[in-house]
Amino acid sequence: MATTTGLAYLALSAENKTNLLTHGQIDEGLVTPLIAETVLGSAGGILILTMGAMALMSTGSGEVMAMSSIIVYDIYQTYIKPFRRGLTEVDCVLCGKKKKDIVRKKNVANQSNNRCECPDVSTCQPCKDDRRARSGKSSNATKPPYTCSTHGRYREYEDGLIGFKDWCIVMVTISIIPLGLVVFETGIDLNWIFYSGAIVTIPCFPPVILSIIWVKATGKGLISGGAVGLVCGITATLVTASFYDGGLGNFLKNTVQNYAILAGTCSSFGASFLCCILVSIFTHNIKSVDDENLEWQKMYDIENPLNPWEFNYREELKGLEYDGKPTFEQMAMTFRRAKYTAYIGGVLCIVVFAVVIPGVMAMFPKMDLVQFSVWIWGTQIFAVVMAVIVIVAPMYEEIRKIMKEYRKSACIMNGGYGQMQIITAERHDADDGKTPVTNV
Repeated sequence: MATTTGLAYLALSAENKTNLLTHGQIDEGLVTPLIAETVLGSAGGILILTMGAMALMSTGSGEVMAMSSIIVYDIYQTYIKPFRRGLTEVDCVLCGKKKKDIVRKKNVANQSNNRCECPDVSTCQPCKDDRRARSGKSSNATKPPYTCSTHGRYREYEDGLIGFKDWCIVMVTISIIPLGLVVFETGIDLNWIFYSGAIVTIPCFPPVILSIIWVKATGKGLISGGAVGLVCGITATLVTASFYDGGLGNFLKNTVQNYAILAGTCSSFGASFLCCILVSIFTHNIKSVDDENLEWQKMYDIENPLNPWEFNYREELKGLEYDGKPTFEQMAMTFRRAKYTAYIGGVLCIVVFAVVIPGVMAMFPKMDLVQFSVWIWGTQIFAVVMAVIVIVAPMYEEIRKIMKEYRKSACIMNGGYGQMQIITAERHDADDGKTPVTNV
């Protein structure tokens, strides 16, 4: 969109021997609607309005949901009103006792009284009865209470969180209005938000990446890295902007100059990355391989007791046998291809978009007609290919899922077991009593 409308604007301006818009109007984002109406007439204006409305509704609703989820699940549920206080990583959220797999791995024979005996939600008959009773029609428009003694209270707790989240969505949506009015009145334009936004968001990237790939990353390191990166990025931007004509008195213009943005983004990323590593090195408690495995186990044990993450991967884990949850080795083997695809695709994207394309453009500071035509055709081909992927791929995925569920339902109706059979057996161990074994 930017390439197409930008080139069309330059072509029309050159033909008219004058700019069609002022610099301020360009910063307000009026190039696209102007070109659409000039080239396509009223139909172009309707298309731009439609695209703008869809973009605003999709991105706006996504951000509102994200903010509401952070408030409810990361703040309210974690710190203000948790289901059960004082839990550690090895405790069951439902009963507060030690998880079965933790007791079994540590071979603790004398902790049978403190071992969790909560039944799996997939095999819990009272939960099935609750779902069946609440899915039917009620004469007084109210749902019957949960009767499961194990999962019922937690289901009520989650229902309360969902109700609270609904109110958070309303409040966040209302809060956006005064924020938008303030931004509008300050004279901040679209380009300033686009450029300066990178300085604010880039310090978050190193903590997110390190929290996933580096086992020694600590909470203190990640939080301090993000904060230090933000301060350094803003400071570098302001200092560099002060050297331009007008200094910080011409704030909106000088803070988005090329070198100001370059200094801010590099400083924010570098400071955040270095601070995360240095602070984590001095604050982590990992001394051995066993400590590393225990740290990864904390992430491995994060799950909703009503919807364990293992349920979502049973189709990929077909043919495997494991105790409750698949092992690290089973997960690594199952998703090895996906991991390599992500690594290779990520590296290729970085090389192409951060090295190849800028390098090629830097080689031609001034293009002749042939070079310009090749560049235009390349961008058009890229746009068409991406449009086909965006339009066709989701439709294909949805149709395939629908057909898959239809075949599974048809097989079940005919007396079969569908494409996947889940068997939960019980194996007797001398030290641990009965251990559930899941065959997928």
